[in-house]
Amino acid sequence: MTVQVARVEERFKSPGPQPNGLHAANDGLWYIDQVDLKAYKLDYKTGAVLFEAQTDTEHSSGITFGNGSMWISSTFQLTIVELDPTTGKTIAQHESPGNGVVAWAADQENGRVTGAHGLEWKDGKVYVAAPPSQFIHVMDTESWEEAHSFRAPGLRVHGLAWAEDGTLWVADTSAGTISRLDPTNGRVWEVIHARNTLLVAAADAGPLALFTVSMGWLPTFYHEVHHMSLEKGGALMGLLSLAGFFALVLASLLATRIPKRRPFLITPGILIGFAGFAVILLADSVALHISVAVLGFACWFYLPALITIPMELYPKDPRRVSLILASLMSIGGIASFVSPVIVGAIADLTGSLAPGLSVFAVLAWSLPIAGFLLPETGTTRIEDGAS
Repeated sequence: MTVQVARVEERFKSPGPQPNGLHAANDGLWYIDQVDLKAYKLDYKTGAVLFEAQTDTEHSSGITFGNGSMWISSTFQLTIVELDPTTGKTIAQHESPGNGVVAWAADQENGRVTGAHGLEWKDGKVYVAAPPSQFIHVMDTESWEEAHSFRAPGLRVHGLAWAEDGTLWVADTSAGTISRLDPTNGRVWEVIHARNTLLVAAADAGPLALFTVSMGWLPTFYHEVHHMSLEKGGALMGLLSLAGFFALVLASLLATRIPKRRPFLITPGILIGFAGFAVILLADSVALHISVAVLGFACWFYLPALITIPMELYPKDPRRVSLILASLMSIGGIASFVSPVIVGAIADLTGSLAPGLSVFAVLAWSLPIAGFLLPETGTTRIEDGAS
């Protein structure tokens, strides 16, 4: 199994308020809107509407084509609707397989029963992604009986798409992954992770690791190299933390007044690596104190903006936001745990703490790199609709 990171190639604004299921045809991109319940066909390059039709569905999700019909999963009606693709008129309604209450709402008193999401057609069968059952159900369209089914990876199976080799791409919106499965048994061949989740986590992990190793090892480093007392080294680490406190306060105030996010990552991110090297190279002086303060400031100034980015990327998907923030904290926690151990191990091999500290000064530049790669979610983000 291989793991890749997805990259956005094209993006345009959708005509409807909340696009959901997609179907790629030769002459355009079809999608069903979950709010206005219209089926649209769009130009691949410009996003211009080539066709639209109102459908008799509710909370529409997946869309596919086969046997001369358009098939749409009507999630709240618990049906798979067969429609005329030229008019959008209903031909037949079929009971959606895998109906039920989704796992994360199963313990709620009024958990709603919902139906299918993603759909795909192949060889006279409709492949149905059902989040409540966490299975992909393969339905014979002549008898509407289940031919077979297989477990989907993750918690909230959603979109489906065929790969060129006959395997099936399956999106899980809770985990932020797209997996390529064998449609006969559900075996996972490949996983693509949502890029933004990894970037947000990487942005935090580098600075947090540098801050942790600085707090833990710099007093010892100054004592061994510059013969600074451990008390004075400890006081410098107090300055490091104090600068971080003021950085958080200032960044929080500025973030409410400056509707941009990436500058809060890129600017301190550029400073952080240089300050990380400066606190290693400089002897006891005013310049060292300034460098320590700059390092502490840079290690925390980005955090309010970074935490805000997932909320602005996915304002209508709190579960996705929770997943990204959980990934940020988990990966950052692991980085802060292992980084002092790594510095100590490198010191045992080289006889000096400087190489290990330098490694994490370099790794802290994950912050500006992520800042350049993440989308701007401030005033330049797409408003009043999804892409």
